[in-house]
Amino acid sequence: MIRNYWFLVAVLYLAFRLLLHSRKPSRIPIFVVVALLCLALGSDLIFGLNLNSAREVVAQTNSLYANTVIQDYIPVTGPLGGAANALCTLVLLVIPLPLFATSEPVYLAFSGLVTVLWLNLFFVAHKGICKNWFTFDIMLSRSMSLLLAMLTIQAIFEPDYGSYIKHLTPFLPLFFFALRARWQNKSVATPTKGCQGILGLEGSLRGTDVKT
Repeated sequence: MIRNYWFLVAVLYLAFRLLLHSRKPSRIPIFVVVALLCLALGSDLIFGLNLNSAREVVAQTNSLYANTVIQDYIPVTGPLGGAANALCTLVLLVIPLPLFATSEPVYLAFSGLVTVLWLNLFFVAHKGICKNWFTFDIMLSRSMSLLLAMLTIQAIFEPDYGSYIKHLTPFLPLFFFALRARWQNKSVATPTKGCQGILGLEGSLRGTDVKT
């Protein structure tokens, strides 16, 4: 079954494919913020609905994962509030603190696993952009773009962490490409100026090698 949000996933996938080749890692978090704000504005102007309204409706009718409902933590209404809550949800999907707070062994294990996988993916995204890995490793570029697109859309539509687990599980094998790139990729391209600034580490560690 193809749902409407898959068209958004496809658009974001193409955008992330371009961003991974931009040689400027800082553009990815900026793009995510801008994309969520644009989606919030579009939802309000076209449908007259809050960006997170679809998630709220599903959460009200789905009792299967009632104990892991994803909530809005920022009490701001309108498009700005919708975008801010979606961004907050995205962070809590990467590091699912509400699941860590449960006593369910399955949720605890999944929380630890996805936290490690997402943080490694972000590390590889930064390092790969700086060292131009995505030009030579097409599968890495494709898998990472799809995962980032899915994460952005899940931050809007996922009603609870049970659904998040169910929908993310088929994509878990894609994280393998990020793990492989971190441990096996031997590319040694010199970082660009944009790469030096994103974490504040690369330039300081290689300061004597970077030519200005």
